[in-house]
Amino acid sequence: MNNLYDIANLENKISFKQLKKLYSKYLNENPNSSEAYNKLGVLIFKYEKNSKLALEHFTKAIELNHQYVEALNNRAAIYTFINNLELALLDLDMSIIIDENNSISYNNRGVIKRKQKKINDSIDDFSKALIINPKFEDCLYNRGTAFLNLLRLDDALNDLSNLISINKNYANAYLALGNTYRKLNNLTKAMFYYEEAMKFPLTQDVANLNKATLLLLNGNYEQGLILYELRFKTILKKYYDSNSFEKLWDGKKNLNNKTILIRCEQGLGDTIQFSRYLENFKIYNCKVIFEVQKNLMNLLVNTAGADIVKEIYTYKGNFDYFCPLMSLPKIFNTNMNNIPIRKSYINLGSTNTFDKWDKIIGTKKKPRVGLCWSCNPKAFEANYKSINLLEFGSKLSNKIEWISLQKEYQNDDANLINQFKINDLSHHQEDFLDTAKLILKTDLVITIDTSIAHCAGALGKKTILLLPPVPDWRWMRKGNTSPWYSELHLVRRKFEDKWGDAFIEAQKIAEKYLNFK
Repeated sequence: MNNLYDIANLENKISFKQLKKLYSKYLNENPNSSEAYNKLGVLIFKYEKNSKLALEHFTKAIELNHQYVEALNNRAAIYTFINNLELALLDLDMSIIIDENNSISYNNRGVIKRKQKKINDSIDDFSKALIINPKFEDCLYNRGTAFLNLLRLDDALNDLSNLISINKNYANAYLALGNTYRKLNNLTKAMFYYEEAMKFPLTQDVANLNKATLLLLNGNYEQGLILYELRFKTILKKYYDSNSFEKLWDGKKNLNNKTILIRCEQGLGDTIQFSRYLENFKIYNCKVIFEVQKNLMNLLVNTAGADIVKEIYTYKGNFDYFCPLMSLPKIFNTNMNNIPIRKSYINLGSTNTFDKWDKIIGTKKKPRVGLCWSCNPKAFEANYKSINLLEFGSKLSNKIEWISLQKEYQNDDANLINQFKINDLSHHQEDFLDTAKLILKTDLVITIDTSIAHCAGALGKKTILLLPPVPDWRWMRKGNTSPWYSELHLVRRKFEDKWGDAFIEAQKIAEKYLNFK
């Protein structure tokens, strides 16, 4: 077969092995065909997932034709796949120099800049692509979700709604619209778009999981916890091995004289929050193995109900049953009226090491308040929950000794804490046990929604929790108390307010608790 286009038209008619053989024969006869190298590279990655071989083919195509924009975009895609973003950007920059009207190049470059957390720069590239091609569906989706990341919610709605008007079968657009309306606290419309997304196989499971979080946010634990099990088909798809799930405990199988492995999942705060359920196993005549994250080993080693506490994935012994930690609320039929709540449920063991903090922070001369204002930037919705220190640093009362509970700092915070007279103890915190003991040295904690909030709550420390307008499901939509922690006071930032306003409210509550006049 001598015609390259005739070979390309056979893609869906013959096997990849046959197709690859035809391309190889063509290249033997036409060794300078950059187009053939490019097309074969696409097929190799599509069917074999061989990024190295695909990269070689795209590179050969570019060597034969330095102006080959499509091959530059394809090679950039492989570089992106293997996480070599700098080389990917070089290819895309070159493709734009060659053809400044190529919308695909701008879109692809925007995707990489978004991966680099340069969201505003990515929006600039998406916008350039959309000027060239206003109906570029993937680009509308990319810009819409980038706007959502920046909480530019009206702009997100505009792009995503426009996308659906162009293509009503673009499944991910419905999901993104649901997420946007959730951020706007319009849960009725959020639910509508999640249910629309459920109609598509591509987004069905994720949409159901998002619906679960809406039900839980509204306090409907009975239905929400059932749907929440779909996390194993979505966000936790690769989290557990199939052998464990073959032994899955559903709450009905007899545990008498059996061994059950309870494994943590998701974040540190989730593990702290739901570790309370292990005490329920005391009524069974069974042995409980509890696997937790490495950072929590020393903190949770004395968890009530656990016979052995191990670092996640390190238990090598035999077990009869297995259960993910966050499935326990469903198994134990949790609802708003029976959440197991105690003022304190973390046992720190010996208190001898408390002297460490006494020596470091010295004698208390005024009330001490622990402070946490930012979370891991890789955490879910980190930018939505975290607060810029500049927003509240100048508002800190000089009647209080402020203790930083941060283990790591973002942006310029490490330089600013001295300016705002916050005591930095990050280099003294070796693990979460150190943090917990430091929390107990404070009179009160003010924190955002991060693992610090769960740790302080589980220790029974009076804590003021600063929440975004639409928080994580466990904090509900309304009220200033939590069904999970008796000593938590919730301060909800209003849509129209800035974080600084919410902090002023939190500080007033703290001063009242500390009996300031």
